[in-house]
Amino acid sequence: MFNAIALFPTMRDMHYRESRDGFYNSWMFLCTYIAHVVPFAMLASVIFATFTYWAIGLNPQVVRFVFFYFNSLLLHLAGELIGIGMLGMIGDPTLANSVCALIISISCLLASGLVRSVESLPTFLHLLSYLMIHKYASELFVVNEYSGLELDCPQQGAPEGTFLENR
Repeated sequence: MFNAIALFPTMRDMHYRESRDGFYNSWMFLCTYIAHVVPFAMLASVIFATFTYWAIGLNPQVVRFVFFYFNSLLLHLAGELIGIGMLGMIGDPTLANSVCALIISISCLLASGLVRSVESLPTFLHLLSYLMIHKYASELFVVNEYSGLELDCPQQGAPEGTFLENR
């Protein structure tokens, strides 16, 4: 999103001028911009994923790290596209940045299920969550981290010495 906020306004103005002169259309401009952004998004995502994944001690398998990296890349590119969309509709970069931050925050809070389960949301928001990228990214993260994990839980309640004993 920050890359879009920094680069897109000047490129958008150049696009308006050159498309008016008949050099290229909007679709070609968008494809070129995405081709320009993807390598930098890949580099930023690999740096983020490398430090974050190993620093917080997630599952130490390389295949799971690669899935975490692609999940991070997906979120990065979605943020870029939301930023481009807002900058295309709103001329002021500061206002577009604020609107993008709100959209991404609302998407994360509503669709990821971290604050409230998606099933317990009102019907309209529950249906809207299927359009939000954070729903799929959080599900992918949970499946990636916890699949194949075996947890041992006692069948007769908590063992002695836990907080449940002092009720």
